[in-house]
Amino acid sequence: MAACGALALLLFAGTYRLAGVVFVWAALFPIYSVGTLPPVLFDLVRYGLAVAIGVRALHLPTAAPWRFARPWALTLLGLGVWLTVVGYARPDPLDTRSGVTMLLAVACAWFALHRLPNPRSVLTGFATGAVISALVLIATAAGLGPAVALVPVSDAGVMRLTGLGPSATKVASDLGMAALVLGVLAAIERRGRLLNAAGTGICIAGLLLSGGRVGLAMLVLACSWLLLRGRLRARHALMAAAAALAIVWWLARQGLALSTLDRLVQTGPHGFSTGRVELNAYALAATFDGFLANGTTAFALEYGGTPHFAPLSFGVAGGAVAFIAGAFLVAALLRELVRDRPTLNIGVLAALAAYTIIEPSGAFVGLSSVTLLLSVIRAEPACPFEGRRPARLLTSQN
Repeated sequence: MAACGALALLLFAGTYRLAGVVFVWAALFPIYSVGTLPPVLFDLVRYGLAVAIGVRALHLPTAAPWRFARPWALTLLGLGVWLTVVGYARPDPLDTRSGVTMLLAVACAWFALHRLPNPRSVLTGFATGAVISALVLIATAAGLGPAVALVPVSDAGVMRLTGLGPSATKVASDLGMAALVLGVLAAIERRGRLLNAAGTGICIAGLLLSGGRVGLAMLVLACSWLLLRGRLRARHALMAAAAALAIVWWLARQGLALSTLDRLVQTGPHGFSTGRVELNAYALAATFDGFLANGTTAFALEYGGTPHFAPLSFGVAGGAVAFIAGAFLVAALLRELVRDRPTLNIGVLAALAAYTIIEPSGAFVGLSSVTLLLSVIRAEPACPFEGRRPARLLTSQN
């Protein structure tokens, strides 16, 4: 069975058109597993497709705009090497795994994409995979037996649903990103507008049911930034707000628990941030407690959690050197938000920035987030990301 699956994958990756292979590859990013299938199988498929894409693209010239992504890739590689070496020497399996994951993600993303002239299929494929996961999540919330059997995580926690993702936090971030991508496409492109709008609604519905707050924060902050930049019109925001309220009303009428909204209004004993602000303060002190700090495992045992800010999580794992590298990456990411990039690029970068500020490793660890980051960073600021009407994508009204 495994040999037949590997042969089928090889035939698909080697014979189907390259853009379609990239689309399928990205569609697997939000899918951790299906049912009882081992998650490592999906990891192997993702990394295998990345290698196949890179091999098929070897005859193409290196895409010139990739020079904008090269400093990012080199910095991420250096940080990954540092975390791997420090984690292995300590030893700390969490830090070692973070470093190795970062190295694999950057290497595969770069090899797969650096010769592709236009990687928009990464965004559309990712959004499609997230919509599939959202449909499973919604069906699970409704108690449909077949959908429950597809969910790979049997116990996600109280007020948490995962869809096809590994956790409520991960699926929420994926749905928030997908809702942003599809919503922006529905706003600025006429082709496929109805389909993109429907996908946006499905992602928002799944986001409201998942119990993960990070995706909602990513979506709101990214859309707010696009409005401030003048890339989305006020009518788009009003239509989106009306649609979101209609989705909330419909879900509540179906008797489904809006876990995400419930968790937003429940402050708990540690306040709205659930103690993360205090934890970050402890992490800052631990970062400079010795040259290499004490590691993520030791910090989690002492304080009961990990810092929810990428530079601090790197600092706890690798000391001041890792903290400085992470702070440099965050500053560079925030700087990209004010550049003259296409609307879709700016929205994705804003969502990744919010994700990086809110979650431990943010956009810098994992094949999914690193690929999305490099895909939009690589686009030349003066050129459109893609589209039949490039000028429309660059106008300030969008």
